[in-house]
Amino acid sequence: YLEKFPPTHEVGIAENTSWSCAHGVERWRSNCGCNTGKNAAWNQDWRKPLRESMDWLRDELVPGYEQKAKGYLKDPWGARDEYIEVILERSDGNIEQFLKKHALRSLTADEKTVVLKLMEMQRHAMLMYTSCGWFFDELSGIETVQIIQYAGRAIQLSEGLFGGGIESSFLGRISEAKSNLAEYGDGGRIYDRFVKPSMIDLKKVAAHYALSSAIAEYGDESTIYSYRVKKEDYQETQVEKTKLAVGRIGITSEITLESETVSFCVLYLGGHVFNGGVQTFPEDDSYQSAKGEITSAFEDGDFAGVVRLMDSDFGMHNYSLLNLFRDEQRKIINVVIGEKIEEFWQAYRSMYENNNVLAGFLQEAGIPVPKIFLTTAEVVLNFDMERAFSEERINEGKILSITKDIKRWKISIDAVKLELIIRRSLEGMMDKLYKSPQDMSLLPEVQKMIGLITSMPFAVNLWQAQNVYYTLSKTTYRELLEKAKSGDEDASLRLNEFRQIGQSLFFDLTTVLDV
Repeated sequence: YLEKFPPTHEVGIAENTSWSCAHGVERWRSNCGCNTGKNAAWNQDWRKPLRESMDWLRDELVPGYEQKAKGYLKDPWGARDEYIEVILERSDGNIEQFLKKHALRSLTADEKTVVLKLMEMQRHAMLMYTSCGWFFDELSGIETVQIIQYAGRAIQLSEGLFGGGIESSFLGRISEAKSNLAEYGDGGRIYDRFVKPSMIDLKKVAAHYALSSAIAEYGDESTIYSYRVKKEDYQETQVEKTKLAVGRIGITSEITLESETVSFCVLYLGGHVFNGGVQTFPEDDSYQSAKGEITSAFEDGDFAGVVRLMDSDFGMHNYSLLNLFRDEQRKIINVVIGEKIEEFWQAYRSMYENNNVLAGFLQEAGIPVPKIFLTTAEVVLNFDMERAFSEERINEGKILSITKDIKRWKISIDAVKLELIIRRSLEGMMDKLYKSPQDMSLLPEVQKMIGLITSMPFAVNLWQAQNVYYTLSKTTYRELLEKAKSGDEDASLRLNEFRQIGQSLFFDLTTVLDV
C-alpha cells in the first residue's frame, strides 16, 4: 500500500496528549472529567490513588529485580525488553534460545525458573498500566479489576522471589481508591474479593485436577490452562454414589517451568459436595501408606475415619468445589445438576400433558386458564422449542406444532436464548454447505430452516449465513447456472432452490449475484 501511495506529510506527536482526553493524559491519572457519561453522579477520584499505587509497586519491584537478575543475566533490562520473543512463542526451544542468549552462564532448572519468574514479574508490572483500566467510570469495572489482577500477579511473583510484605503495603495504598458503589468499597476490598481468589499456584492446580477428576477423566498427560500435568499414580474407589480418589501428579508451569510433584485426596459425596486436600510427601513410602490407610477406611464405610485421615495426611491445603477454576466449576455444576434439571423438566412435562385437554376446555368455555398451567406450558414449550432447533435434522412439523401451542396459550418465548440457538443451527448448516458445496441435498434443509426462522416472533441475526451465501454465489453456484443453461434439469431445480434461499436472506439476486 505504501509503495502505491507514499506518504505526503511528516507529522509529530505532541507529548502528553491523547485522542480521547481533552486534558492531555489526565484520564489515566486524575478525575479530569472525562468518562463515558453513563453515570453522571459518579466520580473518577479513584484514578489518582490507583495510579500512585501502581507507580509505587513498579518502583518497589525494581531494586529486587536488578539485584536478583544480575546474578543470572548479562543485561537485566535488555533481557526484559527482549522477553517479548518468548511471550510470542512459549515453546521449550524458544525459551532455551532466549536463556542462552541472555544468561551469564549455563543455568540449572531451578535457576531458569527464577529468571522466568523475574521476567513475568516485570511483564505484569507493565501490563498493570493497560490503558482501559483507567479509561472507564468505575474502580470495580472489569477493565480496572483486570489491571489490579496484573498487579496482584506481580506481587505474588515478587513475594515468591524476595519474601513477603509488599502486598500489605500495596493494599494500604490502593485502599485509598474509593469505588462509586458501596458494595465494593475501595481498592483493598476489590483486591480481596476479585484478585486474591484468582491467584494460582501449583497446589491450586493440583486441587483443581483432584476435584475435577472425580467427575471428568484425565489421561496420563493433560493440560490445565498453562500447566502440564502428568499422572504418576491414581486410584479411584466408589461405593454407591460416594467416590474416593487418591493420586499423585507432576505439575509444570509452561510459563515459568516451575515444577512440583503433588499428592491429593478427594472425597466426593454426590451432588455438589466435594472435599479435597493436597500434600507434598517427602517420600514415596509416606504417600503409599497414607493412600492405603484412607482407602481401607473408605472401603470399610468408615467415612468419619476417611475425613480424619484426610485432615491428618492431606490437610495442609483443603479445597472444595468453590476452589475450582471458574469455567471448570461451571462445567461440573452443570454435570451435577443435570440429573436434577431432567427430573424437573419431566415433572413439568407430566403436568402440562396431563392437563392440556382440560386447559383447552376452559379456554373454549371462556373460563380463565389458571396461571400455574400457563407457567408450566411456558417452561415446557420453551424447552421443546430449544431442543427442536438443536437437533441435527430439523423436524419442521414438530416446530410448527410447538409454535402453534405457544400462540394458543399466549406465552412468552426466551427470545435471546432461542435466537442464539437458531442462529447457530443455521450457521452450522451453512458451514456444511460451504465445506461440501457439491452436496445439493443440503439446499432443501437450509431452505426449510430459513422458512421456520421467518415464522418466529423475533428477528434472527443472519449476517454470518449471508456471508457464506455470498461466497458460494461467486464460486460453486456459478457452475449450477452454466449447467442449467445447458438443459440440466437437476441443476435448474437446485438453482431455483438457491435463488429462493437468497431471497429469504434478503439478497437482490439480479444485481448482487448476477444469477
